[in-house]
Amino acid sequence: CTTSYRLLPKTYPKAICTQRSDLEFSVLNDHWVSVTTGSEDYSFKHMRKNQYEEALFRCEDDRFELEMILHSNKMAIDCFSKIHVHVEEANLSTPQARQAYAIPEEFLPISPICYRCVDKIYGDHGAE
Repeated sequence: CTTSYRLLPKTYPKAICTQRSDLEFSVLNDHWVSVTTGSEDYSFKHMRKNQYEEALFRCEDDRFELEMILHSNKMAIDCFSKIHVHVEEANLSTPQARQAYAIPEEFLPISPICYRCVDKIYGDHGAE
């Protein structure tokens, strides 16, 4: 018994595995379960954290969120840069040509993540 694993009670119902071989029965675990600890489960009450550990966990969460935002924005930039290059090469100098222009199939579908990045950056003007 460790902080990460707990022994199942003897009264706990065991799953029936009919397709296991003798080797699988000898090596696979049916008695121990993994338990979340620390930052994996914020409802875990037995672990006491001091102010420094709390700040460290908050910093780690903030860095992860920032990394996700940067990755999403890079993906949006890459997606829209390809479309921008195609529009520049299409020579849409007249209003009729701009109105008739459609994004080629090779650039579609545009990910909802890309649209969300544009909405976050430009707000209400993102649809333009």
